[in-house]
Amino acid sequence: MEYEKINAVSPIMQNDYTIREIEMEPASEFENIFQWNEYVENKKDNIEDNQYLVEPMKRDEEPIANLSCIPWIDFDSMTNIIASPNQIMPVISWGKLVDDKIPVSLTASPVFIFGWHFKLFYEKLEEYLNNPEKLF
Repeated sequence: MEYEKINAVSPIMQNDYTIREIEMEPASEFENIFQWNEYVENKKDNIEDNQYLVEPMKRDEEPIANLSCIPWIDFDSMTNIIASPNQIMPVISWGKLVDDKIPVSLTASPVFIFGWHFKLFYEKLEEYLNNPEKLF
């Protein structure tokens, strides 16, 4: 499958430590990073209005990437869960910023993504983290 754009679904921890999810448009759909950040913060602030929860078995049929931030830990490596053998959508996790470095883990099906693609992902990620204005 090829999609025109891929949204993100990200867990948001609530005050009672339960998790709710929000769906986010890509930053490229906004004029600048500040507008995108305002949009995401609004979705978080009004999470009760964001009832878009993707059914686990439908995650590979929707144009989404699964994102998760765990900023309270630093890690050298991580294996993200594969929910089903036919999972094709990527799972991206990132951890705590330490010494100007942030760990990022990408899990994706080798049916669609090979080592070269992982290299390209990490190169682009580093470029965008160093130059966020390039997202627009």
